[in-house]
Formats: sequence, structure tokens, C-alpha cells
Amino acid sequence: MRVLLYDRTCYGRVNRCDYWLTLLAYAALFAALFEGIYRVTVALELAVDSVAVQVMFWGWLLVMGAAVFPVWRLTRRRLHDAGLRGVWLALVLVPFVGWGVLIVLLLLPTHASGERFEHYAEAQRKSQ
Repeated sequence: MRVLLYDRTCYGRVNRCDYWLTLLAYAALFAALFEGIYRVTVALELAVDSVAVQVMFWGWLLVMGAAVFPVWRLTRRRLHDAGLRGVWLALVLVPFVGWGVLIVLLLLPTHASGERFEHYAEAQRKSQ
């Protein structure tokens, strides 16, 4: 999680390993929360349409929604590491093909031209 604590900007870079491990941690967290909701529902024999289950489910969705911005920042920094601009994130708006292309871009190795984003991040930190 040091990747998310590194700084609160969208600038700088994050390598492939840290990026994918952080996404894996997010996925494990969401799966564990969903599993917990399921186990509570089964253990208490709650109906799926009961208020308690609905509150737990909407709470889970709220937690997922709160994670969107940090993941967006992290993805932008990963694109910077590959030497690409963050505008490539707009590919998520293109159904199916855009997501596939974005995943391929996120799998690219570190590129030396990505250092230009690191210099901008350092300038931002010094000005604060």
C-alpha cells in the first residue's frame, strides 16, 4: 500500500509490480467484504430483499466507489511510468476495445521517457 501513500497527486510514476500488486490487494479487499456480507446473510438466514442485506450491499458499493479515485490516480502514474500521458485513461470510455488497449498499455515495461513526469512531480512537491 506504500504506492497509495507515496503522494496525493496524479504525477510521478509507479512500476508494474507495485501497480498490479496494489490492484490485487483492492480486489482481495472487495472480495473479502462481499464474502463477509454473504456469510452474514446466510448465517442469519436473511432474505435477499431484507433491509439489512440491502444496507450491507449498498455499503459495499460505497466502499468500491470510494476506491475509484485512488485507482484512477494509480493507473495514471502507471501510464507515466510506461512513458505515456494520463490522457490514455480516456480509453475506458470506449466499450470493450478501450479496456483491452488500456490493459495492454498498463502491461508495458518502464520507459526512460517517463522520467519527465517524475521531474514534474518533484517540482510540485517543492512548491508546496
